Amino acid sequence: MKTNIVVSAVRVNGYWYLRVKYDENNCRVRYQQSTGLKIDQSYRKVEQARRRVLAELYEINRMDEQCEKWDISPELRYQPVSEWLKRWLDDCRESIAESTLVRYTAVVRHTCQFFDEKGLALCRVSPMAMEEYRDAMLAYGYSARTIQMHFKLLQTAFTSACSCGLNRSNPICGVQLPRVERNIPRPYSAAEQQKLLEELKGTDLHLPVLLALLYGMRIGEICGLCWEDIDWEKKLLHVRHNAKRVHDESGRCRMICSDKLKTQSSFRSFPLHPEVEQLLRQRLERRKAQIEENRAKKRRYRTADADYVFVDVNGKLLSPEYVSDHFRWRIAHSDLPKIRFHDLRHTCATLLLHEGCSLREIQSYLGHASYLTTTRYAHIDARSKEHALEIMSAVLNVDKGN
Repeated sequence: MKTNIVVSAVRVNGYWYLRVKYDENNCRVRYQQSTGLKIDQSYRKVEQARRRVLAELYEINRMDEQCEKWDISPELRYQPVSEWLKRWLDDCRESIAESTLVRYTAVVRHTCQFFDEKGLALCRVSPMAMEEYRDAMLAYGYSARTIQMHFKLLQTAFTSACSCGLNRSNPICGVQLPRVERNIPRPYSAAEQQKLLEELKGTDLHLPVLLALLYGMRIGEICGLCWEDIDWEKKLLHVRHNAKRVHDESGRCRMICSDKLKTQSSFRSFPLHPEVEQLLRQRLERRKAQIEENRAKKRRYRTADADYVFVDVNGKLLSPEYVSDHFRWRIAHSDLPKIRFHDLRHTCATLLLHEGCSLREIQSYLGHASYLTTTRYAHIDARSKEHALEIMSAVLNVDKGN
């Protein structure tokens, strides 16, 4: 237990430092830590930092008492941060998709490298330490979106440590993260959608774009579509696979196909539209012809991806990046407004909203787990506000023609 705790602010080489003193196990402990604040800055910020460190030390005392009560060994509480994160990641392996595991592994590896250099124990990680990690990522040039993704994952890991009694509180709480500038998609109008489909007729992009517009499917769901997902007899199209390209620890790129979708709500089924059915049957016939042609010419044809709908002439599964890049190239060589492939999903949601579908219906249609996510996809355009304008005009007795 720590007793006689004193935290004071001192000036060192033009900066404010915190000098910490306390007694522990009959020993006097002394050390200094930087606040990162120059001496010409407001002393109020220095005082806030001093009080925060003091509160953390008292919180450590409280947790030490609680751990003694729970009979938690000091070895577990004072284990390195990296050791806990790796253990937490191992516990997650069975419950997350392989592509998600690859992303989690990259974040944990990056975080472990930082905290191993600091030599911090799990129970010693404070909000100030997490702010230092944030600043280091900013200095290395990481985007605000990447930093938020790192901290969201770490918050889950530290919350798990708190629930096990290994950490006093979640150090992520209260850390201010850089703001992500939201990209506002520009959905296509009905006329622009029809023009796009007309321009893509006869190309390999026609069917993927039609699936994105008609069903609002994600690009990974489209690339992961299997022939077994098409129920020809019942005229149904099932969404239950996902394809994603990831980079492993060695930096090599590979495709991961999984039956674990983004959320449980992502598993959904649609009536098989006649035009979609026709294009699928044409693609199946073309696939058979390509196999026969390659066999006749004794050329190699990949059979490992035979279960998937979207493969190239050699039978290799198309990656989401290939479809996205090819779509971007097509749009760049047309007079249509420049959008991303994912914006076709926004277009689908916006059109459904404009045509009178409720947000709950759109949520189910797009496979969103959260109602709030749907509100970010269904954009209310100027035309959608005409009805509201008519109501307000009638209430205020205002003539819209004046």
